[in-house]
Amino acid sequence: MKRILSFITIFTLFLDDFVLTRTPFDFYFYYIIFSVVVILYYIVKQQLPIDRKFLIILLLIFFISLVKTLLNEYPITSPIKQVIAILISSIPYYLIIKINKYDVIEVFRIYLKSCYLVCVLGIIQELTYIFFNIEYGYKYKVTSIVSEPAHLAIALAPAFFLAINKLLFKSETSLISHKQAWLIFITWLLTMSGVAMFGLVASFIIIALNKYNLLSMKMRKSYIFYTALAAVVIGSMLYFIYVKVPFIKYRIDDTVSVINPKQSQKLGDVNLSTYTLYINFQITLESLRHNPIFGSGLGTHRYNYDKYRDKVYNFQTQSYKEVEFNKDDANSLLLRILSELGLFGLLLSLVFLYALNIKKFDNSYNQLSKNLWLINNGCLLFFLMRLFRFGNYSVLGFFLFLFIFNFTYRQYKANLILNR
Repeated sequence: MKRILSFITIFTLFLDDFVLTRTPFDFYFYYIIFSVVVILYYIVKQQLPIDRKFLIILLLIFFISLVKTLLNEYPITSPIKQVIAILISSIPYYLIIKINKYDVIEVFRIYLKSCYLVCVLGIIQELTYIFFNIEYGYKYKVTSIVSEPAHLAIALAPAFFLAINKLLFKSETSLISHKQAWLIFITWLLTMSGVAMFGLVASFIIIALNKYNLLSMKMRKSYIFYTALAAVVIGSMLYFIYVKVPFIKYRIDDTVSVINPKQSQKLGDVNLSTYTLYINFQITLESLRHNPIFGSGLGTHRYNYDKYRDKVYNFQTQSYKEVEFNKDDANSLLLRILSELGLFGLLLSLVFLYALNIKKFDNSYNQLSKNLWLINNGCLLFFLMRLFRFGNYSVLGFFLFLFIFNFTYRQYKANLILNR
């Protein structure tokens, strides 16, 4: 029963496309599953625990957001709705980790099993397109059961990091087999999304910095050489991808065109994904000019969007005001954090990622430490990709990976002490 409940709950991170209603708020199908998990736990345990540090930080952000929302004369309901959504989306994942006695490796194994199922469905989707010309909304780009190709790549990010390490270093971990690694790797590439390419490069950078410890004092004498070598390799790889992958070249060329102030844009002439990111970047800058330290408050980017969009739109059309480009989530978690929580939110995020990241890898570590390193840095990849794209706080398992990131670091430190 525990494993079934854990699998169903973890599988919900792939269900972002299953929305029962959009009014008065986004009511996802998996909220029903979350409710069942919470109710069952409370009936059995007569309590409803949550990580204390997480709750303290959330309450701090909430009270700051209330003040900033009032000062900006935005609806006070915005931060309240966001906090409720965050609690709804975080408590069930925390309970699943607690049910599994904080065994994050076991929880991650369950996540991997859900990944395999989603990837198989994605491969079937691609084959039906190739052989039967059945389209699923994005033609040849794989989405599986997830709403967008980019969202699928983000949801698979921690599993992809394990897969890439398994394929590069055969004996690295027993958490995933070679066949499973290839399944995840191929599905990842078939999303053909820009964020997937970003994640691929970020994976190599994480491996280079942590596994080979390029920034350590021991390698200080050869630091310039290795840095130059890494820059050449990564630069060559990026150039190869730019030249050989048409949709990446299109995205980059389109981005250069969009940010060129000398070129006014027509709505039908630009890639909307690129322009959406650009528009929200400009709106975020406007928000920071007025609310640099603490932002405008949790859940208020949509009001910043309405307030500043006339300053940043440059379409040669009269109908642009009817078009809204990801006004709720800024199309990027980094942009949304800066807009809603300011430099304080950015600093808090960076401290979190740096402090809880397992930075150093040593081949002399036991298998437990190696697995914890892989899972922890897989979560880091997930957060980096979320910062780059998709600003919704609550979906794609954000809080599941936040708790796993935290507990892998704690267990890694405890394991090092035990094995000294």
